[in-house]
Amino acid sequence: RPAHNRLVPGSSPGGPTDSKSLTGGDRLRDQLKLLEELQRHDARLQDLEALTRSLPQKLLAAQNGIAELEKLLARERAEFQDTEAFRKSQEDEQKDANDQLSRAKAKLAQVKNLKESNAAQRELESTRRQLDTREEEVQKLAAVIEEQRQKIGEHESKLEADRRELTAERDAVEKRLAEINAELTEARSHRDQMAKQLRPDVLKRYGTIRMRR
Repeated sequence: RPAHNRLVPGSSPGGPTDSKSLTGGDRLRDQLKLLEELQRHDARLQDLEALTRSLPQKLLAAQNGIAELEKLLARERAEFQDTEAFRKSQEDEQKDANDQLSRAKAKLAQVKNLKESNAAQRELESTRRQLDTREEEVQKLAAVIEEQRQKIGEHESKLEADRRELTAERDAVEKRLAEINAELTEARSHRDQMAKQLRPDVLKRYGTIRMRR
């Protein structure tokens, strides 16, 4: 046999070795490399999927905060209305006390004897005490109402700012989610292509191990 036709140990008589004629060791190394790459893709997919869950949760927290602030404002406004109504009733009683004081003064001016004078004086002093009490109560209520009004104003401003912030955050989250979903689609496609290059038994074993984690 001519020298150029002789077989060399380890050589292929048909020409250069292609991928189908790799040794068992070469095929195993290729499968291990594919598995490592597949693991990296799966880790990336897990990170992206976690983001699709966590980003809406951030919005939910902000929405819950706004809902709580709205409830607080509703209670404060109701309390404000109650205080206003109570002040109105106290002002009405203050007016009645003023009228009663005027009548007591008029009665005192018309007394004819000491007995009537003492009675009119007692009525006048009692009416003045009632009037002082009403005036003091109205002043206290005015201070409370002003404090409530300021608190409501602060919370209304905060609510408005929180709503604007939520709107901006929602827009940002929706934009980021669209980007993440696009990345997920591409990553899943690459992952599927890579998985097809693995032997079925290797891929099945890999999937079983992943499910146990």
